[in-house]
Amino acid sequence: YLQASWENPKLSDLEAFHVAGYINSFSRPQKQNTDADFPDKKLKPISTPYGPWTDDFSPEQHKYGPFPPIVAFYEKTFKLKKTK
Repeated sequence: YLQASWENPKLSDLEAFHVAGYINSFSRPQKQNTDADFPDKKLKPISTPYGPWTDDFSPEQHKYGPFPPIVAFYEKTFKLKKTK
């Protein structure tokens, strides 16, 4: 109890990032009827980890990045400024 806190963390930022990536790499139950989540696929957030998308980027890139190429694609193709 009280061994790690906001002021006294036990992990560096990079170590915490790696732990989060490890946890996020596990499979989770698949959501049903994902097509209904975003009727206009162009407006779907780029970091949504499940398809379908209106681009050809991989599911891994949508989940982990890098995101700037996806942002550039939507700006060039659809004139949309994506922020997430």
